[in-house]
Formats: sequence, structure tokens, C-alpha cells
Amino acid sequence: MVYNTADHTIVMCLAGGRFRIRTSCAQTMQTLENMFSYHSTDDIAEAGFEHEVCIRHRRVDQDIIDLLDNANDPWLGRTAIDIPVMAVRDSDKGIALKIGDEAYSYTDIGRHKTVCYLKPECSGDASICPQPWVYLLPILQALLALYGIYVIHSAAVTYEDKALLLLGESGAGKTTMCLALARAGMAYMGDDLVGLQRHENTIYAHAILLRPKLVIDESGEKCTVDAVADERLACMRFAPVGALVHLQRSVPELKQTARMQRPQMMSQLLSMGNSPVMTNDMKQWFDTVFELSQQVPGWIWSPPFPDADNIDAVFGHMRRMMNIA
Repeated sequence: MVYNTADHTIVMCLAGGRFRIRTSCAQTMQTLENMFSYHSTDDIAEAGFEHEVCIRHRRVDQDIIDLLDNANDPWLGRTAIDIPVMAVRDSDKGIALKIGDEAYSYTDIGRHKTVCYLKPECSGDASICPQPWVYLLPILQALLALYGIYVIHSAAVTYEDKALLLLGESGAGKTTMCLALARAGMAYMGDDLVGLQRHENTIYAHAILLRPKLVIDESGEKCTVDAVADERLACMRFAPVGALVHLQRSVPELKQTARMQRPQMMSQLLSMGNSPVMTNDMKQWFDTVFELSQQVPGWIWSPPFPDADNIDAVFGHMRRMMNIA
């Protein structure tokens, strides 16, 4: 990551692109630097696109409020931490978002630029300043879709240069399984968000690595870890998808793995991915999901809690689901 305090700019490489984030708030810069520390700019020359995000502590422009207030069919949803989000497409010109009561944003598609507005009274006060992960993740989700990268709620690891997607509802064990497999020798890609991109009829997974991580240990207690740094786990930026596993907990009839049908795979992926209004090209997103369901095997599994006694068996089972002997 390039961190330039002179012009209040953070540059990061995420999902094959370069994001230049500008802000005058020192607290925001420190949080962003920690949040995206794994997305270094070592390979910045290979960035497939560039986008600028300006974070401003001032009142939102009235025309953005009017666009949101007068929308006939806005998308209404909530973030993973239960913050309400409203999204509106401004024809082919841009995307307006309202995230909670603290943040607005408008993306000018043609100029590859997004302006995020935070309440001016929050400026310089860390106690009331919205945390970047509250408002920036929905913005990045919409921005990546502009470049054909669609974010899904999934964990991912790689083995022999193939990505294994781990889907499931919150609490299904994605983070626990992802970290266990990475500790056992697979490469870590992320435990919550993954970007999918179709390139020349191959579907690639892009890592979206955020920190810190909240996991549940064997005793059932929640704890925060940064296993990637603490244990020096191997990480992979991107890889072609090799298989998909939908994790489910406490389903006795699924002690043996069940094969997912193609329509079922598509339904799961679409439900875990972008909403239509935050998808720049709905046909492209649908084609990405369709191609993935045709190319790779999908499974449903209710696995045991991975521990030292069974991790070899779990690891071997995942390899077999990826058709790797």
C-alpha cells in the first residue's frame, strides 16, 4: 500500500485495479491503512483499471439528495453489520448511495471518480466519525461491478492454483474452515468477501483481504485474530475457480456430501452476490454465474468442526471435491 500523508492519499491494489483514496481525516487514513494493509501496490503497473475515491467531511450536494428522494424504484438493503443502504442508478451516468445516516456517495462512471460525503461535524472527532468499513465496503462493491468484478459473500482458499469457494450463511463456519484449510497448507484468499470476474470464458476469484478477523474457537468463544500476519499464512491474490462448497451446520442427513445441481448453484451465487442496482451490467453478472455453474462442481456439506484430529480428513475431502487426487 502507498500511504502519502502529504496529499492525504492512500493508493491500494484491489481485485486487479488501483484505487486512489483521498481524505483529509487522519483517523480515516489510519483505519484504511490497517483495513487494507494486505493490498499492497507492488504490482501496481499491472492494474487493469484506476478509480479515485474522495472522502469529504461536508454536507452532501442537494442534487444527490434529490436523486435519492425522487427515485421511483430505489434498492433498499442492509450491510453485513445491519446498516441500511439505499442505492439509485442515475441512468448510465452514475450511482448514488446513502449508507446509514452518516454517509452519502455519488460515482461518476465516465470520470472514474466517486465522492463520499460524511457529516461535517464528524471531522476530526474520532469518537463520532463513521468507521470506513461501515460506508466504504458498499461503495467498493458498486465500484468493482463497474469493472466486471462482482463481490459475493464467500470465503476462499486455493490449492494447486485453483480457488475453492466456501459459501454459507453467517455462522455456517466459513471463517473457521477457511483458516483451518490455510493452516493445513492451502493458500488464503479471504473469509468473508471474494470478487468474481469472467475473463475469456474462465471465472477467476479475486481476494478481498480485510482485517481484523472475528472467529469462534473450539470452546465456542469469539476472538479477534490476524492469522495471516501472526502465522504467516500464504495468500493468493487471484486464481481460477475450481469448486464451490456450500457449508451448512447441524444437518444430520448431510454428513455425506451432496452434489449441488446447476440451478441450485446459480441460485446460491446470485443470492450471495450483488443486488441488481449495484450491478453495472446485469447480463454480465448472470453470465458469470451461469459459466461458473457449468464449469466447476458444486457441493453441499455439513462438516465437522476442523481440529487437529480431523484436519487431514477434511483437507483430503476438500481436495476430492476439487477433483484433485
